[in-house]
Amino acid sequence: MFNIKENHLEWSLKHLLNFYDSDFFPRLFEFQAIAHNWEQVKNYLLTINLENFQPKSPFISLAPKPNGNYRIVHQLDPIDSLIYTSLIREICLNAGAFIGKR
Repeated sequence: MFNIKENHLEWSLKHLLNFYDSDFFPRLFEFQAIAHNWEQVKNYLLTINLENFQPKSPFISLAPKPNGNYRIVHQLDPIDSLIYTSLIREICLNAGAFIGKR
């Protein structure tokens, strides 16, 4: 069973509250709601077996480019953003520890 570590999850919420989840879409109110009820949300996220977890489909939109073309942009579900950010944090810290051992 593969789970998120609590310290990475705590860091993830702080990061998303400070820097948001997107540089294209407006700030989501859901992160404030999650922070308001953080203990329950955190306990739920800590029990998720990531080996079997199925993220929700992201919100997909077209963003106009200056030359008249479009690019496709995605926004993850807030819970999926917390999980993704936590996992990236863990990978970065583990990679840093690995690189430091060289």
